[in-house]
Amino acid sequence: MRNAVVTLALGVGVVALVFNDSAFERRAQEAAAHRRAQEAAELIPRIVEPGVFERIVALNEIEPVLDATQAGQPSGVRRMACIALGRIGGKQARDRLLAMLQESTGKPENDGWTRLYAAAGLTELADPATAIDLILQLSTINPDDALAARADRMQSGPYFTIDAQLCDALLTMGLHGAAASLIEQLERIHRIRISIDAYAVLRRHTGLDLPFRYNGSDAARLEDAQRWRAAVALERTWDGAPAFDLENPRFRERCKEVVAWLGGSSITHRLKAHKVLDLLGEPALPFLIDLLRSDNRVGQRQAAYTLGLIAHSGAAEALMDALDGTDADARAEAVDALTKLRHEPAVESVRAMLKDPDGEVRAAAATLVGKLGGQAEVMPLVEALKAELERKGHAGTVTAMTGALVMLDRREYIGAMLQIFVEGELVDRRDALRVLEEYTSEKFDADAAAGLEERRAAAERIRERIRKRFQ
Repeated sequence: MRNAVVTLALGVGVVALVFNDSAFERRAQEAAAHRRAQEAAELIPRIVEPGVFERIVALNEIEPVLDATQAGQPSGVRRMACIALGRIGGKQARDRLLAMLQESTGKPENDGWTRLYAAAGLTELADPATAIDLILQLSTINPDDALAARADRMQSGPYFTIDAQLCDALLTMGLHGAAASLIEQLERIHRIRISIDAYAVLRRHTGLDLPFRYNGSDAARLEDAQRWRAAVALERTWDGAPAFDLENPRFRERCKEVVAWLGGSSITHRLKAHKVLDLLGEPALPFLIDLLRSDNRVGQRQAAYTLGLIAHSGAAEALMDALDGTDADARAEAVDALTKLRHEPAVESVRAMLKDPDGEVRAAAATLVGKLGGQAEVMPLVEALKAELERKGHAGTVTAMTGALVMLDRREYIGAMLQIFVEGELVDRRDALRVLEEYTSEKFDADAAAGLEERRAAAERIRERIRKRFQ
């Protein structure tokens, strides 16, 4: 009995010692954190001085830095605090920087700098959770932003190179589609500073060393931008570039939200979703495929259309399944998307759709067969064209049938296309003109809306040039 009491007493003593050690360690940690926070708060006013910024980041105490980003702080302190937040990282830093990215005081000359440095902080953060929010702030997607940098390129007044910084953040986290936006920025010929920053970001992330003559003529700058567009393969994975984190929970939540806009009733949201998802590219595929396979008919059509914009081979199987859908518009969009993917195995399945009850589906099927099929597809197209001429149905379908034959290098059908350009309905004339210019590489000197005699004369001139070329 005495031994048991002694053992119990010893046990209680050990627990007390462990508890006391743990409490002491906790108090020591709290005291150290307090000292770090106090030091950071004292250093914040000097954050722009050499070495002070690095010390604040090393202290890793976020509260003083968050306080330094509030309105009313000196501009230099506030801007450098944004960069420090990006270096320190974490949810609090992310949420604060995203809030600053959308901050509006009614004074663009102030808001511009705030947003620019918030974007720079988000570049340092490189958190996939911010991807959708960053894309939504690009001027091509957010046309309502008051900043001159995001308004009409001719607008005068203060402007800021925020778009290039946003793209820098996106490329840093592995979203290579952001290069498309940078090339658009090269084409802002009235905003040279924006173009110069875009050029710098492009060179740094792609490793390409193409020129950009920002001191040259407008024509020279646009020519250089086109060279960049041709050289940058947007779907490629650049050497040494990071892979985007598809599994980030917040990214997945935001991506599902944007994809849901496609099936909603808001046209504005739908247009924004197209632009966001096109730039996002491959990471959006799983969510778009889910919508394509849903019961939402509007969503099915929009998902198929957006998958065509992205044109990634990973969508081919789902688009093939969608060819059997009950909604005609969704079927047509699926065929168009497969054409953009250049998915040649689709030809066999789509050939049967030349007899689809819906004219748009027949037209889309003809285009795919013409672009992806071979000479073996000529007779099915000829039969479909004959049936379409007898049906006199959907405007544009005859043009698609004839255009598909032209694309299969059946030159005798150029005459039929020229006849449609001269005598057809406006929608047919426009389609015929597009196909003829694509096939012949000739530029018509009359558009589809010109008068009959003007169209007839233009068609004759083209006919003569083609005849001489193919003699």
